Amino acid sequence: MSAASSNGPNVKSENRVVTAMSIIFMSRLPTMNALQRNLGIILYNNHLQKDAFHILSKIGITTSYSTMNKDLHRIKDFADQAVQRMKKSLEENGCQNTAEPNDHSYTKLENDTPTSMNDHSYFKNTPECVDKPHDNLSPAYRFNLDNLDFHLKVRDITQDHQNMLKHYVQLMAVKDRVNCEHLPDTLQIGNLVDVANNEFLPNADDISGLREDIIKLTATLLVNHLKYFKVFEGTIVQHPQHTFSKEMKEKSCVVPLGILPLNENKTSEMIDVLKYLHKFVPGHREEEEIMNEEIRDDTSAGMRTIPCGGDQLSVERLKSAHSARFDGDTPEERLEGVIAMVEDFHEKMNVLQVIMDKFYATSSAREQGTLYQLRNVINRRNVVKTVSQDYHADSSFIDLVTDCHVITAAMEHFNLEEVNSTSDRIPADIETADVPT
Repeated sequence: MSAASSNGPNVKSENRVVTAMSIIFMSRLPTMNALQRNLGIILYNNHLQKDAFHILSKIGITTSYSTMNKDLHRIKDFADQAVQRMKKSLEENGCQNTAEPNDHSYTKLENDTPTSMNDHSYFKNTPECVDKPHDNLSPAYRFNLDNLDFHLKVRDITQDHQNMLKHYVQLMAVKDRVNCEHLPDTLQIGNLVDVANNEFLPNADDISGLREDIIKLTATLLVNHLKYFKVFEGTIVQHPQHTFSKEMKEKSCVVPLGILPLNENKTSEMIDVLKYLHKFVPGHREEEEIMNEEIRDDTSAGMRTIPCGGDQLSVERLKSAHSARFDGDTPEERLEGVIAMVEDFHEKMNVLQVIMDKFYATSSAREQGTLYQLRNVINRRNVVKTVSQDYHADSSFIDLVTDCHVITAAMEHFNLEEVNSTSDRIPADIETADVPT
């Protein structure tokens, strides 16, 4: 694979030899085509056309276009099976709950009457619902949804050949890194009426905590960029620590669920999206199962709801789809297994847009230190005022400028001429100050 992705004088001849040998092996035995299959998927992801697949497959570089399509469908099946396994694990959790009624309570409950899980259980009380330790409970997962829109422009527009706007929906499942299965879903954590308005405003502790966070971030910047502060490298925390730092360091488990050729702006097609997701909901019953049940169950007692995250517009589309199926006879028809949840996809983009609106102006090209002047100095021509046009360019530029302002202020305060300079404002023996004498 390295031979396919590398180029130039640093490519080892062994890589080319391995590639040539793989072509010979496939010619001898067509099933020995692992390299060709991988290259086919890589080239497909880079928009290789069907005719090019036909040419490359003839000389043994890739598999045929049809074989590559079969591989993609096989990968999709693997992804579906992975989510089905997560679904089964949640079903095996059953009606487990090891939390106390007052755990994680925001305000005091109106009465002290204990509430049992069976009073508000999503799950049926079956023999499989046995108590299990918290560590043995499988973590939950959630769905993520976002729209993909493509504007296809034609070269010669005619009455029957116009520009097209294609709408798709991208879906994925994300496994929770922090296991919250032992926490209740049905216990009241407080009455919003009893919550004072000032609880939602920053208090002295919040401001003090924010100041401490900024101090830590500033210290990290100075240690990483100024040589004279390297002595403090072992005394600062590079990453803020919290209760779940260990879990959040783990790699995310994201399972792609495909791209559906559906338009989320149409309620009927959003219903189709929910139907597709509903088969991955724990406790979901197929139509045949519902018809064969001896006792009709029109409640969601055996179903576990899974949140589906999206931006604000997608969430509104999800709610509209639920409203359209509100008169269904069963939870499956009402699509109750998938609930809408707002994801802050555009939160940082909105913050960046506020910064650009406030501090970025093309009229400030001659004003030293302004965003537009710095953009011209370092020739970041891909930085634009409308963040949505190039989010990554604007994001990296703002991060860079912020770091530079902090470092410049520190250099001025400590009388540093260069990043490698020393300062007379820092004690010379600071490096050995804590060494026992």
